[in-house]
Amino acid sequence: GRFLLGRSELIECRRFGRLKLKNLLSRTELTLTKGYTRLMPFTNLFRDIIWFKLIDTNKTLVHSACVGFNGEGYLINAWLGMGKTMSTLRLVMHGFDFLGDDLVRVDDEGAVYAFPMPLKLSLPHAEFLNLNRKIKAKLMLGKLIEKIPYVRRRIELVHYEKMTDLIKECLIPEKAEIKKIFILQRASKNDMIPMDKKEVAKVLALQNKWERMFWTDRIFTPYSFTDEKFNPTFFEMKEMEIIEEAIRNAECYKVLFKKYASDELEKILLKK
Repeated sequence: GRFLLGRSELIECRRFGRLKLKNLLSRTELTLTKGYTRLMPFTNLFRDIIWFKLIDTNKTLVHSACVGFNGEGYLINAWLGMGKTMSTLRLVMHGFDFLGDDLVRVDDEGAVYAFPMPLKLSLPHAEFLNLNRKIKAKLMLGKLIEKIPYVRRRIELVHYEKMTDLIKECLIPEKAEIKKIFILQRASKNDMIPMDKKEVAKVLALQNKWERMFWTDRIFTPYSFTDEKFNPTFFEMKEMEIIEEAIRNAECYKVLFKKYASDELEKILLKK
């Protein structure tokens, strides 16, 4: 069969390579063959293992950017392409602290912790930041490749930069108190609408589930048959509780924007 199951241990055997996962919730051992790492998004597997370990300690990651000001944290949540990165860049240029662009860590006491991974930049970001021609040309070629179905599955031309390299005066605090949460959504008119915290917690939890779906289906669900302490459904329920506690004292809003989300967030946050 495809899987070999042991005591808190799973081995996946494929034609192109092999994976071994042992002791997910304790001293984890992960072994991947070279063929496996070439064809599978293994860096996301590392991330998702850390994710489950965090949930086990009453913390979790949320799929949001975060900027801070005077110890207050502002989560910016959106699906891909909605303007989360551009909003973050522009706010940091205005003097806001930077805690994360894509994922940040939160706990059940209402704190958000810095998770400052390099930013994945697109062509509009490169043009806004006035990056060099070589980077712009690479991103332009990458945009063309995205339109070729067979090629785009094998080649991805992207550019990553640290926020501190892009904006030298950028400050990265260790943590902040979650003050406000903004859910970005494209609409026919600009507006800001208060949201129920239960609805926001559901959005954040469902996005987390979606982010982990690839490896949950392929590895974590089969692994759960080997480890009585690991149940993906239980961890999803526990994660929802952590998120609800994390945002308990936060103000939550849906930010509707017609053209650019960054314009609307600047208007909202620069009033402070």
